[in-house]
Amino acid sequence: MKGRRFVLGVWIGFGLALASLLAVAAVAWAHRTATTNSPQVGPTTGSSRHLSERLHAFARPQVASDRLSPPLAAEARGLTDGADEVDESLRPGTLLLDRSRLLLANLGVRKKAFFGFPTSKGKVCILITGGPAGCAEDLDPGSVSWGEFDPDRLVDGVPMAVYGLAADDVVRVEVVAGGERHLARLANNAFFYEPADPAAPAPEGLVVTRADGSETTISIPPPPPGRL
Repeated sequence: MKGRRFVLGVWIGFGLALASLLAVAAVAWAHRTATTNSPQVGPTTGSSRHLSERLHAFARPQVASDRLSPPLAAEARGLTDGADEVDESLRPGTLLLDRSRLLLANLGVRKKAFFGFPTSKGKVCILITGGPAGCAEDLDPGSVSWGEFDPDRLVDGVPMAVYGLAADDVVRVEVVAGGERHLARLANNAFFYEPADPAAPAPEGLVVTRADGSETTISIPPPPPGRL
């Protein structure tokens, strides 16, 4: 987890806390692990309930597979590295690792696991084995928070993946790449997509479909120049 930081409502990996989105992306690509973020999509409700209380994945009882192993728990604690350097309002709060949930498993060629866990401030943080970690401030109905990363280097080895959290009423997430839609795996308020071909076109956007049939398209900015 060395080098990981948190920013309010933003996925960040190998970046600098409180940097601009462009600067974060540039640092991320320079370290050959990319993480970017988009604004949430969907209406604002102003709910005072904690995010974990509004996601069905945390309503079921915890089982053995939901628990973080000691190495993963230690990795997750790295999310609070540098907390003293930022304002209290931007800190995620105490990580409630004993309430973790396994949201998705056997992801991509490296069979990654996607965990989520709440914080004392009502945020939900995520950790993908061999990948990024971060915290989401909130999700309104019909909204998602998203990020992308490549664990080695672009157009080589393991392909770029897109991941994120989704509100309860999101029923489908598709990744647009090469002008075509590709269905992401979606379950337990989490989604993940990794193409089979490392040389596949970079993600261009997301199409988020809600239970009422409405759709929202989110643009994903291209990698910083010179990183392809």
